[in-house]
Amino acid sequence: MARTVAPGPGPHDVTAASGPETEPGDDARRRDPDGVQGGLFIAVEGIDGAGKTTAARVAAEVLRSRGRHAVATVRGDAARHSAYAAGHMAALRDLIWGEPPDAPYLDLGDEHWVYLQAAWYAAFARCVVIPAVAEGAIVLADTWGYKFLGKLALRSPARVSFDAAWNVFQSILRPDVVVHLHADPAVAAARKPAFSGSETGNHEGVPELSAAAFTDYQRDLAGVLESFAAKGGWVCVDTSFLGMAEAGSAVADVAEQHLGATAAVMGRAGGDVPG
Repeated sequence: MARTVAPGPGPHDVTAASGPETEPGDDARRRDPDGVQGGLFIAVEGIDGAGKTTAARVAAEVLRSRGRHAVATVRGDAARHSAYAAGHMAALRDLIWGEPPDAPYLDLGDEHWVYLQAAWYAAFARCVVIPAVAEGAIVLADTWGYKFLGKLALRSPARVSFDAAWNVFQSILRPDVVVHLHADPAVAAARKPAFSGSETGNHEGVPELSAAAFTDYQRDLAGVLESFAAKGGWVCVDTSFLGMAEAGSAVADVAEQHLGATAAVMGRAGGDVPG
């Protein structure tokens, strides 16, 4: 059962899913708890068309208006790193997300995409996320591989081993907080001008790129993400009655609550140390 994030007033329509912590890389992906104060890494997850990119961008804007150092990452942010790293990551980005909507990408097999995406996230964490967090920034990312893993969970075990894919992501940096945007698949479909094969079922052969196929598949994906949320203790934001700006503000509130709770815990811990 879902529970509220913290006692007292909190973000509108926000809950924290309960359940055992069983996300990939449960320990290895955690940041050092004794690291730079003020830095925070938040991943915004949800089905395709849930509004993740907008929510991350608006949340960063709201946090900056409150005096926080916050950034919403985009896939082109590696351009701020060395020319070599930027070029390498641009090539990876184009290979993964630059395909035509009807590309027969499964001709290469699911494992190919598992390793390709893991390579992207590992490099992006090293070159973009970790340096920003070390500078004390609140870093917000539109998905951090969980949606991709959710789609693999819907694939036939004969096609791909979900457990093996899950384990590949173990060594990749794990977010401090994952915010799950609950969205109606039909509403998400109405937001999209077109659909891709990865959004409508990940089927071999010629994909059905229709709103109906999108809605049916995203409903299944939503169920998988909800199971991830329960097991991983994600913070859930129900966007059913929220506009894009309100959803972004709710994500900003989650960041503030997490920072406040962390500061309170560290303050109590510090008070136990003799002066």
